Amino acid sequence: MPRFRPSTTADIEGRIQGVIIPASPFVEGVTAGFEWYDSGIGFAVPLEDVFAVLPRLKEGKDLDKGTLGVIMKSQDLYAALPEVASVQKDSAADRAGLKKDDVITEIDGQPVTRMAQIRHVLGTKYEGDKISLTYRRGAEVKTIKDIVLVSVAQVAAHPFLGILPMRDDPALGVEVRFVYPKSPAEKAGLEPGDRIVKVGPGEGALAPFTGQKRGRAQLLEWLNAQAPGVDVQLEVKRKDGKVETLKVQLGQLPGTIRAQDASVPDKLPQPATLKKALTPLEMMGGKAPKIAEQNQAKVETGTFKRNTADGQHTYWVYVPKAYDANIAHALVVWLHPPGKFAEEDVDDFVELWEDFCRDHHMILLMPLTKADSGWIPSDSAFVVETMNAVVKEYAIDRQRVVSHGMGVGGQMAIYLGFTERDLVRGVATTGATVTQVLDSPRDKRLAFYLAGGAVDPIIKSIAESRVKLAEKSYPVIYREIPNRGREYFEEAQIREVVRWIDSLDRL
Repeated sequence: MPRFRPSTTADIEGRIQGVIIPASPFVEGVTAGFEWYDSGIGFAVPLEDVFAVLPRLKEGKDLDKGTLGVIMKSQDLYAALPEVASVQKDSAADRAGLKKDDVITEIDGQPVTRMAQIRHVLGTKYEGDKISLTYRRGAEVKTIKDIVLVSVAQVAAHPFLGILPMRDDPALGVEVRFVYPKSPAEKAGLEPGDRIVKVGPGEGALAPFTGQKRGRAQLLEWLNAQAPGVDVQLEVKRKDGKVETLKVQLGQLPGTIRAQDASVPDKLPQPATLKKALTPLEMMGGKAPKIAEQNQAKVETGTFKRNTADGQHTYWVYVPKAYDANIAHALVVWLHPPGKFAEEDVDDFVELWEDFCRDHHMILLMPLTKADSGWIPSDSAFVVETMNAVVKEYAIDRQRVVSHGMGVGGQMAIYLGFTERDLVRGVATTGATVTQVLDSPRDKRLAFYLAGGAVDPIIKSIAESRVKLAEKSYPVIYREIPNRGREYFEEAQIREVVRWIDSLDRL
């Protein structure tokens, strides 16, 4: 069946007038706009637009939104000129010959002076549709006809530099903790201990880090605005103080390509943190804001039980005894299997994980549901409440928040990953499958670790889930565990999951 499931509008005599389907003005993809349902705003697609694509629908074809594949220099849709910052590899724009600094002046014969006008024209276009384009390159004006648009999904993959950053670093820039073998970073000559101090396009000026945000966050935002295959430059300060400019062609996040198996590093260097989460950030110009020394507030550690604000739900938390607020901790949200909500079940899970939590700075959150069948989607509201409570009280690394579960708990973990994108950055499951795959927003990365026992009856469906996710450009680690059914991980698997969590902030 094609992915096109709208409602219809009819007049008072029952004649169809159009199709109701919300569309997001900011997000692209098959599921874009679902957040607008029940918003109180009306949406409709004219019937003539439906007739235009009806032959493809009758053939059972998917209607994937068409895109040019360019990133503009300014994010202002309404005031800035549509000047190209980068062109995504193998996109429609790339095949048409567009380059950085080109200014788009016409699309389908319509003059354009801002990006909002381009979006308006492309809004009714699908993959395979053709457009004409006029652009200015310096003093030269060129027109290209019959540019074939490609699918949004084809160009939505996140770029990969190939490093892990040092965490809790208040200094300007990003210190390299680890360089992935055979990655773009390694090919360019980046080494552990180097500090990235400026970034920029393949040609042109480089921009320094400002200190308005931690360097790791600023570098992630900049990378999310790029695309695989794009050439960039990095100014790097070596450990010996020497400053060099490196040219890098960004790759694609490992695990997002169906034909390639992804792996978790066998060993990651420690320490992973500079233990300065409470230190004021260095600002551009060398001036740091005057902030009084921050004393760590006393917080509860060990294993303890709490209730939600309404008193209707219970959750457990495990915080290592040596908890230090100067270290941003990963948060692992365990969604237990049906019936496994007794105190001894919580103790058993903590016993499996507590040494890893101590050594790798992780906090466990274990909300409970007593529903006979296990977790249901409506439980997500109270689970999110518990997550927000822990994030507010403890130093949590927002790039390493993981929903984790087995069986029905795994299904709930997947659901949270897709629906709570502001919180969850990783989903780790065993014995669970992905059914519907929502689109991958460019500004919110989400990674998956899918495992199953080789003799689990649903292992084939778990393997197919990996393919579904990779088709949407989600990075996936897939593990089939020999001679196992639907049982929880043994120590060797937990060790790998811990390393996977330790690498979720890769750039």
